[in-house]
Amino acid sequence: MAIDTIKTSAILDGSVTSADLDTNIDITGRVSGGTLGVGTSTISSGKVAMDASSNNYIRFADGGSLTGLVGLSDGGTLVTGTTDGDFVIRTETSGGALVFGGTGGGKWGQFDSDGLKFNGDTAAANALSDYEVGTYTPTVTDALGGGNSCSLSSASGRYAKVGNLVWNHIDVTGINTAGITTNNVLCFLLPFTPAGVTSYSSDYYWTNINYNPNDIPSFQIINGYIRGRFVLTRDNTTGEYLREGTINDGNSNVSITMVYYTTA
Repeated sequence: MAIDTIKTSAILDGSVTSADLDTNIDITGRVSGGTLGVGTSTISSGKVAMDASSNNYIRFADGGSLTGLVGLSDGGTLVTGTTDGDFVIRTETSGGALVFGGTGGGKWGQFDSDGLKFNGDTAAANALSDYEVGTYTPTVTDALGGGNSCSLSSASGRYAKVGNLVWNHIDVTGINTAGITTNNVLCFLLPFTPAGVTSYSSDYYWTNINYNPNDIPSFQIINGYIRGRFVLTRDNTTGEYLREGTINDGNSNVSITMVYYTTA
């Protein structure tokens, strides 16, 4: 027997104990004036609508205006860059965020266009917007802007970037200066351009470098330049840099580890 309408009271008093429901139905209920629609993408005045089977997501609305979507991606329709079957949560509210909370309404954190923010923090400067770990091939040149390159027996670079903070390790061996300008300063390629401040690192190791042992070397990471250089601090006199002439061609090796700021 087909039943077109089942009253809530009939379920509550036991008059109806079971029912087969058509796969295409509309359910309307009252929750502070809201509605729940199944098998429809239209939200005229309701709160939730479950879209048609070809679009596997649920729409949320406030007063008829779409505020968010939850569902399975079909290859980029919901969020660009997703693949078919990815679970997606998307906000439709300008400036909206995905918020996580706990018992009593306490806020644990949120995702928004700035990145991940913890607890009740809303400042863009405190958002974690990037995490990246990788490798790259450092070069040694005779100018901060690039210039001529030394030949190297080997060159390896590793980095980890958390927000705007970079940990970086450079290892180059067998430096040969035959292709660079005589007496120019040696510059080492970094994975990201430093930003905000010029800093120094004394965490280095080198072999077969000709320099005055009274000098105090440190690696200079320069704001706005993607290459750094060694500065040699001298007592009661002007400092110097590590230059082409200090290299024992084919035998000089340099290893540097540093931490510096870049753009987020």
